[in-house]
Amino acid sequence: RFASAMIQAGLSKGQTVGLCIDRRPEAIASMIGAFKIGAVYVPLDPEYPVDRVRYMIRDAELRAIVTHDLNNNALAK
Repeated sequence: RFASAMIQAGLSKGQTVGLCIDRRPEAIASMIGAFKIGAVYVPLDPEYPVDRVRYMIRDAELRAIVTHDLNNNALAK
């Protein structure tokens, strides 16, 4: 399901995706989803300061970020 969501978000082989998810099963599923499509994932700790996360997003040239929605479910954006 995560691989499909990443493809729908426009990700493809070799592109970078940020994973800003708490340590839970969805984090592992999103890592596997990135591997399935050949993308590179960059872990972003939700506890990092906002400025640090912004820097990491720019520096890694992330194409998308997997995060939680308002109901605390993981999704690709």
